Amino acid sequence: MDPNIKIGTDNDEILGIIHTETLLPGMILEADAYTADHVKKIGKEQLITEDLINSLKSEKIEVLYYTPHEDESQESFKLIEIETKDLYPGISLKGDAFTLDGRKIVGRDDIITTDMIKSLEELKISKFIYKKPSYTDFYRLDKAIVSNELVEKSVTLGKEIEDCVQKKVPLPKKDIENIIEQLIGEISVSEAYTILNLLKLKDFDDYTYTHSINVAMISILFGKELMYSGEKLKTVGMGAILHDIGKILLPKEILSKKGDLDPDEWEIVKKHPQLGYEIIKKQKDFGLEIENAVLNHHENYDGCGYPLHISGNQISEYTNVIMISDTFDAITSETPYHKSFPISNSFLAIQNLSGSKFNPRFAAEFINLMPQRLYGRPLITQNSYVMLNTKEVAQVIRVDPAQSLRPVIIIYINGKMEMLKYPIQVDLQIDKTRYIEKLIEDQQLLQTLEIIKKK
Repeated sequence: MDPNIKIGTDNDEILGIIHTETLLPGMILEADAYTADHVKKIGKEQLITEDLINSLKSEKIEVLYYTPHEDESQESFKLIEIETKDLYPGISLKGDAFTLDGRKIVGRDDIITTDMIKSLEELKISKFIYKKPSYTDFYRLDKAIVSNELVEKSVTLGKEIEDCVQKKVPLPKKDIENIIEQLIGEISVSEAYTILNLLKLKDFDDYTYTHSINVAMISILFGKELMYSGEKLKTVGMGAILHDIGKILLPKEILSKKGDLDPDEWEIVKKHPQLGYEIIKKQKDFGLEIENAVLNHHENYDGCGYPLHISGNQISEYTNVIMISDTFDAITSETPYHKSFPISNSFLAIQNLSGSKFNPRFAAEFINLMPQRLYGRPLITQNSYVMLNTKEVAQVIRVDPAQSLRPVIIIYINGKMEMLKYPIQVDLQIDKTRYIEKLIEDQQLLQTLEIIKKK
């Protein structure tokens, strides 16, 4: 959330913005939240419920605004030191930047240009202070799984890892093990109502870190749901936090490019698993499982991945866990390459890649075990409406918890968007030609479907 939005208030105050699609059951806001016309919708310290979220959706409220408290805004930034050599054209800072003697050189959200970088170099400004947003979110979860303190330590470790790779010195293995052990200690599956608090702030110099931390947290939680313990959890966590380490050696202008990569750029990106493997293998003390996870995390179950084109059981169970966690965080995050998927439909994407990209066993386990932890509620519920791969629209009438994405449905609208005179009942566990492509959550469309159903 970027607290730089102004709306028509009497004192023209700066307001923070909350996208309602990011709200989850169990969150608590730390200030009152209003619509643009000053209608209060959520109170400070109010517990977010599913009914409240649905109410906001039904009113087509996409954003809410809040006024940061002075003490909160002081805590919402931290000063960190950045080296000029780490800048590259096209990025923007999410906070003001100053020289070490206090002169402002770059403003918040200014686009960094080649001329800017050249000017800093000519002025012999090799370092500067960056007023960077903190990782303490405006909203919090009622029972957040991972503490903000541990998140901050994890991000700091990410920067240390990058420095080690660039300087070609050994990685801080003990520090990495310590962070993973702490994450394992904090991530719990014993609580009946906890949602994993994944990082949402993705700044130019942090996406690699926040993504790797998210993948580590998802992998550890997934591992615990799979009844992993001890060294198995530690191995999957270590592999996850290091899986993209090879990207540190790739040109930043390619990683930050908006839009599609050209074939040559894509071939460069595809080198990162091999580059990461060589970094890990050279150190010799991470072990074969972690080496393989770094090397193979872009292989596919059907053999169409890279770099080795291995398939099926050639891909280790640790790598399978990390692959799915990696994909889930990537598609639910906005990156230069693509906009984010809604969390609900991201699970469906995992399902639809089962048997091609993912081992069907691990895809099924992820879909059945993780929605409550990452989405806050079961994915497919009785009476919900869905669109199928055939573009037919149906209502769910019965769900088998063991096969939650293959419920019994009634199709009301065919693939040509025509209402059926005689609705068709289908058991998706039997009819394998059809599968759920996405959930229908648009309130106006849902109301229309309810009217159609009653005719």
